[in-house]
Amino acid sequence: MKSTAALSAVEAGVKILRRAKRPVCLAGRGVVWGGASQALLRLCEALPHLTVAATPGAKGAFPENHERYRGVFGFGGHAAARQAVTEADALLVVGTRLLEQSSGDFHPRLREPGVVRVDRDHKRASRRSGEIFVVGEARHVLESVVALLGTARAAAQTPARTGASAIPRYAGPFALDRHVKPQALLGALSRLAANVPVTADAGNSMCWAIEWLERLHPRDFQASLDWGSMGFALPAAIGISLARGGAPAIALTGDGSMAMAGGDLHTAVELEIPLIVVVLNDGGAGMVRAGCEAWFGPDAVPNVDYRYKLNLFQYARSLGAHAEMATDLEAFEQALRAALVRATPTLIDVHVDPSEVPAAIRERVQGLTSSANELAVREGGGMC
Repeated sequence: MKSTAALSAVEAGVKILRRAKRPVCLAGRGVVWGGASQALLRLCEALPHLTVAATPGAKGAFPENHERYRGVFGFGGHAAARQAVTEADALLVVGTRLLEQSSGDFHPRLREPGVVRVDRDHKRASRRSGEIFVVGEARHVLESVVALLGTARAAAQTPARTGASAIPRYAGPFALDRHVKPQALLGALSRLAANVPVTADAGNSMCWAIEWLERLHPRDFQASLDWGSMGFALPAAIGISLARGGAPAIALTGDGSMAMAGGDLHTAVELEIPLIVVVLNDGGAGMVRAGCEAWFGPDAVPNVDYRYKLNLFQYARSLGAHAEMATDLEAFEQALRAALVRATPTLIDVHVDPSEVPAAIRERVQGLTSSANELAVREGGGMC
């Protein structure tokens, strides 16, 4: 970001942020891959009124227990984040293409004046009225903004948990009729594996994770957001474990994805790495069921539940992995604690309540039937 034009755009953006009473930063995956998380924390020190939201693919780009964090904006996101963007008098949008599901179905506030966009690719500049577009790496641009503001502290530290996390806390019941509530499972995963990277498969697994999983560090959450590939989580977690020197990694998946790509567990067994596979086993194609019911109503499509349920406990053992089955939250927590200290792969087959539907599914159907879908067709999908 050495050009005069880029510097001039940064200065213009700083003027907007200085004047704002309700500034919001929308952090995309460019913050994660650009190593800009610490710079964003310093920006919060420099702008006392700045709050932060993240796109679905950028969970953890900003600590989700930070007092300034408002949650995920877009697909599977949080009401507080949407409200913050709606009410913002200045928006700093960093490292996101603002496609359908990372823009909250093309939220109208993003097309109004007072938007400062930062992206390394000049081709993503738009012709939106009043938008300031800064071409540059996220970290370099944010550091320049902080320097111009001139009030940042020397070092940014993540504050202690305030008890007001943007990620909801599930109050119960934690299980019903020998089926664990997915919300409770994600809460336990957040508590017990706060510093362990998690990958999530397409389907309900990803939806539950975006809304209910708390992440504190960048690159600790990965999902196939652009392609929505089922079978992504397991090999992705294997790669993360290897890249981190054999550290534990968690693959959050469903029984449908395991039926497609579960054999990759044998690769982890051969590699002798501490992979943990958490299966949200709802006994069928849960996302298909939920989407069809939200769109067409109950009983409008054939039953998508499996007539022959998958016994993933036995499957994992046949591949050489340790396996546990959980039908209540306490059993899951015990299995997860043991897996986190085990040096070899573990699969935890969690029977989850199939009647629970992620909010993202209903919102997605509503979005597809709204006038905003015209923009989706014209500008494209994607979540980063």
